[in-house]
Amino acid sequence: MEQKAFDLIAEKVRSVLLEQGFERKGDVREEQGQAAIYLGEDAAYSVLYERKAGLFHLRTCGVADGKPDNQWKKLSTWAFDPESDSAAYASSIAEDFAETLGGSDRKALVRQQKKKKKKDEDAATDPQFLFNRLAGIFPELRAELAQEKGTYEAVRSVTFTREHVVGRVEQLAKAHPDSEPFKKLCNVLNDMYKNGDMDVRSIITIVLLNGINDQQALENLSKNFSEDLSKVYAKAKALKGKKVRPEKKKKKPKYSGEMLQTLDDHV
Repeated sequence: MEQKAFDLIAEKVRSVLLEQGFERKGDVREEQGQAAIYLGEDAAYSVLYERKAGLFHLRTCGVADGKPDNQWKKLSTWAFDPESDSAAYASSIAEDFAETLGGSDRKALVRQQKKKKKKDEDAATDPQFLFNRLAGIFPELRAELAQEKGTYEAVRSVTFTREHVVGRVEQLAKAHPDSEPFKKLCNVLNDMYKNGDMDVRSIITIVLLNGINDQQALENLSKNFSEDLSKVYAKAKALKGKKVRPEKKKKKPKYSGEMLQTLDDHV
């Protein structure tokens, strides 16, 4: 299923980029996994399957001397487990990648890519990435994410976490602390806190963890926190019960337009 999914997604991306003047330059084996490369005059795209993490990435970068400059920026990321996910789910990933490519202003994107960015900014990942990672643990989130996007054309990160994520995390942490999904959950939280942007960090600490009331669940989780997450969560608990600025229920909100209150003001 892994290769079939890769071929399906890569071909869908090729069909979209072909209309924009790109050519598929074949597949390469990177350290993270297999990647399909698409080359244009001033930009390159890539589909990468990060095998160890079980993630499909749609990436883009600039072009230098007729080759990708390899300063890849991730445009979209989806969790994929070849042992449990179906071809239909791979098709949904392909459609998401195709929509991402079809809806972007390529020239503006390339100009943005050429600007030098700090390494920590390049490595930062947003709430959508977090939800996609969590969907690999809680498959029900995939349909709920789709419904959320269909209704609001974006994911209301605070509201979605409270309504769909907190309860599932609390139940898993309380009832199955020795399970493989729980271990994967802890790894995701630690990794996303380390590499996530400020919205992601605030979602994890202020919204998700402070939204859990069961003390046994919190104890099971805290035993597996990284040093960084453990230190910040110890201080984030002081914010429990305090209001976070609400998200407006508008029809076409920007995904990150409603920034979460971060810990910088409190830590």
